[in-house]
Amino acid sequence: MIKYIAYCDEDGLIEHLTMQPSGDIPVEGELSNGLVIHHVSDSFPERSDVFVDNYFWRDGWVSKGPRPNQYYYFKNSAWELNTSEVESIIRNKRNMKLYATDYTQLSDSPTDSHRWVTYRQELRDIMANLPALDDPENVTWPTEPS
Repeated sequence: MIKYIAYCDEDGLIEHLTMQPSGDIPVEGELSNGLVIHHVSDSFPERSDVFVDNYFWRDGWVSKGPRPNQYYYFKNSAWELNTSEVESIIRNKRNMKLYATDYTQLSDSPTDSHRWVTYRQELRDIMANLPALDDPENVTWPTEPS
């Protein structure tokens, strides 16, 4: 007996889930507004997040596995890193660090400008020298002069 109708995207991820409709039940595998219909005949699982943790592949539900971190999204049956988001966050943090040290470049600043020039250049170069990272918190930032 069909308990639910799952409407899945091309990657098998559930876009929405409905209770068994009364009347006409849509055909398994049929397209509805670009989504594929799958019948779910089990009772609703005790854990309501089971549909978040799984995707539909071929003839059944498959676990997505744990999400590596918040910068990953599920696509093509695998977790993929959102590299542009990670780089954007790093770039924004770098820009804030540069902005916070702009005063050191003023002619009347009481700082050792040579050390600050070097530090600021290291900040500017951080994007070009960035290793493969999946988390902006793992960036090794240059040490700010004291």
